[in-house]
Amino acid sequence: MKHLIYFVLVTLFFVGNCCFASDNPIDAVFKELEPGKMPVITVTNQGDADIDDITTGISLIDQDGNTLFSTGYQDSLTGNVWLAAGESKDLTLYITQSAQERNPAGKQQLLDQPDTVGVVFNIQSITYMEPSDN
Repeated sequence: MKHLIYFVLVTLFFVGNCCFASDNPIDAVFKELEPGKMPVITVTNQGDADIDDITTGISLIDQDGNTLFSTGYQDSLTGNVWLAAGESKDLTLYITQSAQERNPAGKQQLLDQPDTVGVVFNIQSITYMEPSDN
């Protein structure tokens, strides 16, 4: 059986390698925006269990807490590990070119000053894999 945990609202705020919440199941940092592409963040499972499914809202913010861009993310391919315990992976955010063009200053900050971009990671639900008996 899988363990499904619902978070009414867990807001995790990350800038660089520093985070401002405790007991975070996921660490997230902005990685890059290459010209003509979508933004990429790096997520790390800080827990002891593999994550099966996740639904989250993600915002990229400036140093003053202003939202530059936001999007949702969902992985619900049940039975497949989305992110193993202790592991990291890059996650491409679906923020279209037209959305990026509507905020040229925000886009420029992502391109030129990636170390000043924070990540707000709002977990709506998360499902952990059942530990195997092997």
